[in-house]
Amino acid sequence: MTSTPDRRTRAQVAGRLIVVARGEKSETVNVCTARNEVGVYETKYRLPAAVTVTVEVLNELINLVALDAWVLAHEGVAEDVGSGPGRVVPPLVPVAPSDDAWLERAQAATEQVLDAVVRDFLRAPRTCTALSTPCVPGS
Repeated sequence: MTSTPDRRTRAQVAGRLIVVARGEKSETVNVCTARNEVGVYETKYRLPAAVTVTVEVLNELINLVALDAWVLAHEGVAEDVGSGPGRVVPPLVPVAPSDDAWLERAQAATEQVLDAVVRDFLRAPRTCTALSTPCVPGS
């Protein structure tokens, strides 16, 4: 990690350049796109000035998902960076074709539970109890 006179610090997490800017009111953590160009950010977080992102913290983070979790756990918020995707989220996990039948059953069960939660909430927003019902039909 290096520091520059303009109060910016640079490091890498999982091959991505991270630029941390320290201001009087807040600290900003900028995650560069895969091209690692300063000023072209995929995600930008703002943290309270009381929180300091150190080289030790960044070195302990194994990937961008861990960075996202650390920032959010320290009262940070993701900011809109225009065309960027916003918060870093884990990549989708591919499903093997052999899991197709299970996936269809899981999707149907999940949709039924979510429908029940919404119906219950719409009926009585303060006493929603649908989550205490079985998650799998027939259970």
